[in-house]
This record gives sequence, C-alpha cells and structure tokens, in this order.
Amino acid sequence: MTTTLENGSRKILKLASLFATSFFALAVLARAGLVVQIDFGPTTDNVTGNWNFFTNPKSTISNAIDFNTGLGTGVTLSLAATGWYTSTGEGFATTSWVQSGASDDCIFSAGSGTFTFGGLNPGAQYSLQWVASTADDFYSTSGSYSANGVYADRNYNNTQTDISSWNPYTAKVNKDWLIWDSVTADQNGTISFVTTTTGFGNGAFANAAQLSENAAPVPEPGTWVAAALLIGGAGVMGSRRRQRA
Repeated sequence: MTTTLENGSRKILKLASLFATSFFALAVLARAGLVVQIDFGPTTDNVTGNWNFFTNPKSTISNAIDFNTGLGTGVTLSLAATGWYTSTGEGFATTSWVQSGASDDCIFSAGSGTFTFGGLNPGAQYSLQWVASTADDFYSTSGSYSANGVYADRNYNNTQTDISSWNPYTAKVNKDWLIWDSVTADQNGTISFVTTTTGFGNGAFANAAQLSENAAPVPEPGTWVAAALLIGGAGVMGSRRRQRA
C-alpha cells in the first residue's frame, strides 16, 4: 500500500511540475507583442524588412503587418488633416530601428493633424516612437507632438530638453526622435496622435513610426513552482484519503 501511495504521489507531483513549466513557457512566448513600423512619404523601395507604407496624406493602412513576422496584425492608421504634403531628403543615417530610407521621406504640414491608430487591444499598453525630421532649417519650425494628449516621455539621443516643442531640424542633425514608453489604447482600441505647428513655418512632420505592444506582466518562476507544489500537495492529500477509504 505504501509503495502504491508513494508512486501515485510522485506521478501527481511530476504532472503538476510539467503543467507549471509548460504554462510558464507559454506565458513567456505570449509576452512578445506586435511591432509595427511605418514609413511615411512617397518612396517605398529604400527600406528593408516588413515595413508599412503611408505614402501620402490621404493614405490609410487597413491591416498593418508585423515587422518581425510579416503577418497581418489588424492594426489600422489614418490621418485627419488638410494642407499636408510629401517630401524627400529629410532624414539621417540609419540609427537603431530607424533606417535611413525610412527617415529620408516624410509627410509634413504648417498646420496640424490627427493620426489614429486603430485595431489595438483595449486597455493594452503600447510603446510609440515617432520620427519628425527635416533638412530645411529656413522654412521649418517647432511643433508639438502628443499621444492621447500626453507629450513624449523622452527622446532617443536626449538632444532636446523641451519635448513639448520639438524642433525637426535639430532632430535631423542629431539623429533624434520622440519616444512614449507606455500609451494605453482606449476602450475602442485606438490611440490618438496629434501634431501641431507651434511657430511660423512647417512644424508637423511624420517620417517614420514604430508601435510595439508592451509585454504583459508574467509571474516570477517562483510563483509557478509554488503553484506546482500546491497542486501536487492537493493531489497527494486526495490520494491518501482514497487509500484510507
């Protein structure tokens, strides 16, 4: 009887451990969220990888592809604005994820515009990076850039201290861009991105953007071990009751 009880307990503990390990592995895989990269402007043949193209101010993206997998994500992008134009020769050399071909072309305005990202998971957290760059120091001016009404958390190279008034020419010279570390999609699964010229000239620019879903919190391995022990312990107690009966 003792041998049978011990064998049964070992099997239960082994199954509980296997369950916890497998579940933890699946959770780690689930942490890898989507990464959508967008090249704004008229050229589409000077970048490599799974980019999405927003070639002119009237463009829309209906099912953005994931940069890592090339698969559709259901993410959409549209622009509500007038008085926007296209340009090339506005970017900088490849830096981090920003390929030179992506930053080179852009759409821009001396006014304002609202970009809407849709098809997102309501309540999910996203990281947003936005390249606003120009080679024109004479006709360009500063602009404000906000995601869901909030200015960026930081800029890549920390070359501009006043993020609320972003200078696209300074950004081009210093290979810099704006970063929001965490933006929450609303109940409709959208994020609203607004850019507005704050001076005299062209201050609203869109050269490239990266939207990535932040990792959901995953319990520490110790939590899974504790869960396995709890399950195993419950199984052993149940086995002992059956033996006594």
